[in-house]
Amino acid sequence: MTGHRPLRELTEHLSPEQRDRIETLSRELAAGMPLHELRRARSPSADRDIS
Repeated sequence: MTGHRPLRELTEHLSPEQRDRIETLSRELAAGMPLHELRRARSPSADRDIS
């Protein structure tokens, strides 16, 4: 698949403050979602579920 890069490669240029902000936002989003929605969002078929 062309154009796909590991997250580490995409975020290596970010400052520690930017990384902390992303981590905080990610945790806040995860805390607000029911477990079944988190699992669905992480599944390999999540791209196909978007309408």
